[in-house]
Amino acid sequence: MIVGTRGSQLALAQTKQVCQDLSRITGEKIDLEIIKTKGDKITNSQLYNMDSKGLFTKELDIALLDEEVDFTVHSFKDLPTELDEDLEIVAVPVRESPREVLISDKTWEELESGSKLGTSSLRREAFCNHYDKGFELKPIRGNIETRINKVLESDLDATIMAEAGLKRLGLTENIKTIFPVDYITPPAGQGALAIITRKDSDKKKIISKLNDYTSMQEVFA
Repeated sequence: MIVGTRGSQLALAQTKQVCQDLSRITGEKIDLEIIKTKGDKITNSQLYNMDSKGLFTKELDIALLDEEVDFTVHSFKDLPTELDEDLEIVAVPVRESPREVLISDKTWEELESGSKLGTSSLRREAFCNHYDKGFELKPIRGNIETRINKVLESDLDATIMAEAGLKRLGLTENIKTIFPVDYITPPAGQGALAIITRKDSDKKKIISKLNDYTSMQEVFA
């Protein structure tokens, strides 16, 4: 079997774990096909300034439809509201934490008015403005490691990230505050993965064995 994935460290870590779990079930070797998406190529613009539909998924969908790969692995929160009519989500593995966290050398309570907080998310900007802590909000793009390094090595004081990605990459040492979901609402599906195949795929039944019923119910609730 061949799996399609983005090439970021997080995408590869997630996909390799899925492949290990699937190989234990099938005994098959699974090859990785790295596919660069539009969202990966554009790094000099805020995400909310772009047409976000399929920004991190469209090229992977095309590879599936063209039968270049047998299945793809995505962060659930990156998926568009509707999939192509010939594709379907066949499994949602056990979900990681959906919570948001603060990356900084200070806790949320210790950050002072005027602190520089980097984010490319309108939702996170709204969260900061809602609590009116007087932060100076700065744009920030890049993968997880890049954003952490910008906080540690530049004039940024903090950024807000998803706990799930940090845990999957073993990069939790710079977490200073874990926000309860009733304090900052995470995006729908955060922490969950989606495994997608063609509806007519003969691999669908075996791949669906990776599904976790509770996680599937949570993301489709």
